[in-house]
Amino acid sequence: MKLGMELEEMLGELHSVSKALGIKTNAKKTVVIIIRNRKAVPMVAVGKTLDCVQEYVYLGQVISFNRIPGRETTR
Repeated sequence: MKLGMELEEMLGELHSVSKALGIKTNAKKTVVIIIRNRKAVPMVAVGKTLDCVQEYVYLGQVISFNRIPGRETTR
């Protein structure tokens, strides 16, 4: 759990600095990606619990640590 707490602290710092620069953090678009078969650790940012996912789409590309041949062409 120590790692989860450190990551949550880093997210809080990122949010604070972003806010100071006038950038808003959108909790609906912020996700935690699960690497390999690790257990999902609930993360909180901007007062919201973030979704834990195995893959997501970023700038039109599927981001995933599970290599699935042809995944991008079938979505």
